[in-house]
Amino acid sequence: MTRFGTIFVATAALFLSAAAAANPQDGLDGTEVTDLILAALDEAGLSGQPQVSEHRHFPACGTNPDVAPKGNDWRTVTLHCNTEASWQRSIRLPGMTVAPSDQHSRDLTGPMITAVALTESLKRGTVLQRQHLALAETSAATGDTLFIKPNTLIGRKLRINLGAGNIIQPRHLKMSWMIEKGTPVAITSSIPGLAVEMAGLAMESGQYGDIIEVQNKGSGRVIKAIVHDRNKVRVRPNMN
Repeated sequence: MTRFGTIFVATAALFLSAAAAANPQDGLDGTEVTDLILAALDEAGLSGQPQVSEHRHFPACGTNPDVAPKGNDWRTVTLHCNTEASWQRSIRLPGMTVAPSDQHSRDLTGPMITAVALTESLKRGTVLQRQHLALAETSAATGDTLFIKPNTLIGRKLRINLGAGNIIQPRHLKMSWMIEKGTPVAITSSIPGLAVEMAGLAMESGQYGDIIEVQNKGSGRVIKAIVHDRNKVRVRPNMN
């Protein structure tokens, strides 16, 4: 391995060890490994989408395993646990294109656009606030979906660790649910000539049109309802 490669792997290891991922001592699932790989790709100035089944299980490790390219080729990455468990796994990145990340693409010549970037490095799970966001120029040739209004990102959560200066893309963010599990909801039930609204609690997250379980706070009964607005669900006749 070249001196640069050695330095990079060490840097990536430090970056990943700070990740707010699930406890690696309990083992890792496919979603957690995907987040580690995405963090390493961003740190390397690359973009890609690992295809790891969320149901795939990886062994326990005393700390987050290191992620490095196999033979300096990022189309396959090596997951290496350096603790006493000492295991290694190779993961292919099908369709991976070695393209500059947002942070590096600003050095490219050509048309530029203004998009929302981070003002500081943030950990996975951070809820974005206005002070975290600023407008910055980036290449218009990336073809990525970008955000141009900081206010549209306030309250969204990061799904990976992301460094200061990176342009924010949809893949960096957790799903924006219309209703999130555990939040209060208004339950509307209607029949011809009568409409009743009750206070409830979402037992599942959902988008518009999804059928989710909600709990009627008055009776404690859990029922199925249709998401039709922000924190509002509707119960149709004969649904329950």
